Parts: sequence; structure tokens; C-alpha cells
Amino acid sequence: MQEKVLNDNSKDEIERLLLFIPFFRQIKSDDPQQFQTLIAFSKVIRVNTGESIFSIGSEDRWLFFLVRGELSVQVVDETQKLVNVNSITAGEVFGDLAMLLGRPRTASITVAESCKQAIVFGLDFNAFGALTDFSLVHLNTKLAFYRYAVHSLRWKLEVYRNKHPKHSLASQHRKLKIYNGPIDTIEELQSLHSQAVGMAAMLTSWNQAFCSFHDGSQ
Repeated sequence: MQEKVLNDNSKDEIERLLLFIPFFRQIKSDDPQQFQTLIAFSKVIRVNTGESIFSIGSEDRWLFFLVRGELSVQVVDETQKLVNVNSITAGEVFGDLAMLLGRPRTASITVAESCKQAIVFGLDFNAFGALTDFSLVHLNTKLAFYRYAVHSLRWKLEVYRNKHPKHSLASQHRKLKIYNGPIDTIEELQSLHSQAVGMAAMLTSWNQAFCSFHDGSQ
């Protein structure tokens, strides 16, 4: 695995990579200064077939975006073996569940066997600080991120519900509160954050349930 911290010398590479990441593309367009702030906390990772981005039990605050290639999501089954439960394709965000919940990683992410090399864009989420601290990362940037996160998490939940519509987890999304207040406010940010954390908890439960799916049980 090769890691590369981003700087002015890699500007062209950054521009190409960010074409695949909607969140960064939006920030670059809306607030170039904020874009540069986030870049200062970012890195590019190149990983080859079978190599891991992170493993079960690891703890950090990094958020990842797959730029190129395909990754496998692996969890431990009842026999303590790693099993593939999902895949990650270009453009998707991952590592968000542990980051949002403040927990160790519950899955390992490795390069899929069918993929020779993957390129991953990493962002150290420590840059965001406390939710309502806007000294470094501004309100509009945090709103853009959490809107993106909620959209991504909702899509992942929908995929799981469609695969297993009769499972008890399929109706959990109804417990989430929808925000109807003024937009572009701290109140909206707090609501988006709560939604993201709730969805992350639901997805973690789905990932754990996939072990029983793999064993043929429900």
C-alpha cells in the first residue's frame, strides 16, 4: 500500500481525482479556500489486490472515498472466518460508520480479487472538530458533507431493504425523524448529523446480520 499526502506539487492529480467525488467537487466550486483546507488533511492511497485499507477493530477518524477500482467489505462469521458481505465501487464513501458512531471498525476493507489496483482518497475527519465548531471547517461545508452522508447512507439502507424486505431491520428507517425546519442553519446541521448517526447504527446492524445470511440462517 502506498500513501501520498497531498500538496501543491500534486495539484493536477488532485483535480483529476476529485472529479469522482461529489462532495469535494461541490466544495471546490462553492468555496475554494475551504477546499484547500480539506486538502491539507487528505491523502491518496494506492492499494493492490488483496491489500487492506483498514481492518476490523482498528480505530481512527479517517473517512475514505473510492476513486478507482473495487473493494470488498469483509466481516467475521460465527466460525471466526472473514466473509465478503458487500462491495464498494468507484464514487462511494466508506469508513463513515465507525467515524459517525465513534467505534472501532466492524469490517475489513480490502481490494477485490478481480481488481488489480484501487485508488482511494482519504480525509482525516479530525479537521471537522466538534459539530458546531466552525473555526476551521465552516457551516456550509459541514452541511454539504452531512447532506452527502445522509444521501449515501440512505441509499445503502435501501439496497439492503430491497434484498431482504422481510427482515426485521427493513422497517427501522421509519424511526428516523425528518427535518422540516429552515435550511442552511445550525439546526439543519444537527438534524442531519442525528440522521447520519442513526443510519450508521442501522447499517452496522445490517452488516452484522449478513453473517447469518452467509450461514443460510435468518
